[in-house]
Amino acid sequence: MEKMLAKLLDEYPMLLFVAEGLLALLILLAIIFWTGKGHR
Repeated sequence: MEKMLAKLLDEYPMLLFVAEGLLALLILLAIIFWTGKGHR
């Protein structure tokens, strides 16, 4: 599994940045949703 992941990252180094970006976006949206829900 790790070997496959390493090979994938070697072929597509941008995948890591895209995955991190999506994760950060999800966390940001969750925080916005959570705070917005809390103020009502």
